[in-house]
Amino acid sequence: MNIKVKKDMGLGTLALSALFLFNPMIGFVDVLPDCIGFLLLCNGLNLMADMSERLADARRRFQILFWAGLIQILAELFLYNFMQSNQAEMNPYEMPVTILTFSFIWAVLYCAVLIPAFRNLFLGLDRMGERFGFLGNPSGSSKTMGEKMARQSTVFVIALVLLGMLPELSILTSFEHDKGSKIFLFDWYDFIGLFRWGAFFVALIFSIIWLVSFLRYFQKLQKDKQWIGAMREHYSAEVLPQVGMLSVRRFTSAFLILYVAILFAIHLKMSYFSCLPGVVFAFLVIAGLSSLGDLLPKQKHCNTAAIALAICSTAELIVNYFYLKKYIPEESLFIPSAFWHYLAVQAFDIIEILLTLLLLYFLLQAMREIIKGYTGIQYAGKQGAGLSRSATQKLHRSFFVRLNIIFALFFVAAIGNIADTVLHFHFGWLWLIPLFFSIVGVLLYHSLQHDVLEEIRFHYQSKKEESDSK
Repeated sequence: MNIKVKKDMGLGTLALSALFLFNPMIGFVDVLPDCIGFLLLCNGLNLMADMSERLADARRRFQILFWAGLIQILAELFLYNFMQSNQAEMNPYEMPVTILTFSFIWAVLYCAVLIPAFRNLFLGLDRMGERFGFLGNPSGSSKTMGEKMARQSTVFVIALVLLGMLPELSILTSFEHDKGSKIFLFDWYDFIGLFRWGAFFVALIFSIIWLVSFLRYFQKLQKDKQWIGAMREHYSAEVLPQVGMLSVRRFTSAFLILYVAILFAIHLKMSYFSCLPGVVFAFLVIAGLSSLGDLLPKQKHCNTAAIALAICSTAELIVNYFYLKKYIPEESLFIPSAFWHYLAVQAFDIIEILLTLLLLYFLLQAMREIIKGYTGIQYAGKQGAGLSRSATQKLHRSFFVRLNIIFALFFVAAIGNIADTVLHFHFGWLWLIPLFFSIVGVLLYHSLQHDVLEEIRFHYQSKKEESDSK
């Protein structure tokens, strides 16, 4: 299959990313996950990064921030679920200090990685404009549109990280106040809610200004069809013929996302909270497969299963949160209202387990299509065609057997997870059995993806050597 060259060269996807990046954080909560915005930026730069070193560097930095964003989601779950449920047993300073620590880490990360990433993005688009005849930069101006956006984005990032972190510093006054300090006559952390919302609304002003500027910038870029056409022509003539290199690059990026995705297929709970929510698995599977573009036919059934899993997993998280906020799990054994609430949690949990297994099945089917279409062995000579066909069939069978084993392991794990959900109060150790099968399945899947990627590289290399010899 050929790699499709988008009509706008990915500019529309780049503009869409701003909708997930402009929102300020409240404490450590990011309502619209930044990792989705960074993933959109990476996908939007898929084509242009092949023609510009600056844009390629920007894409690498956005990839780093994408993985950091996933870690941020897990940290949020840990802080506001597991730690909050055990807050009565913890030191009163433990959670506020942890939030401050994470806020500081993210402030440093965004300043060190996001600011240069935005700078490379806008200055790289400037150079692309000069190279292919973009006419949108105002004449006589000392700064180009890209330079203005790079400066504005720097101000936006610094404002957001400072306003997100400064309210959390109020916990430092608690230590001095508790010591009886004459300076801190009252504890400023008592007003943390007011500080957070005040900082949020100030940051929202910076965010809206940046969002409007960002969207207007890309609107101007998209209006100039001539320079977009020139880029497409150059890409088709100079870059696209290197189909092997581009395809391997796409598969490498997609497999990297799917490497992480499969971890979230493990159904693991701690203190009755999901540590690896299915909604993240659904999102990553869609992201990984869609990043292949035309290299893989549209996976309609896979997308439908992913959407269903995302909805069910989100509902399970919400229902479980309110259940644990109102009841202690053991109360479900003797309080009728707690029992019916817990029954609802169990129902969502079982549906999520089944939908995770269904999505995993469609993911393995997509992997089967990739194996059929992009792996194979070729021999030269008169009898080369027959030998190649036989060797390719043998290779494919070995891969398909491994796919079946992986699905069987996760199928057993799903049965074990359902049994654990139903019988947890009677057999508290049951979760160890599905966890074991899931971990073995993940390890085998990682091994399979690695071998498939190596075969894809070898397949394209063989094709290149064959064409060179002719």
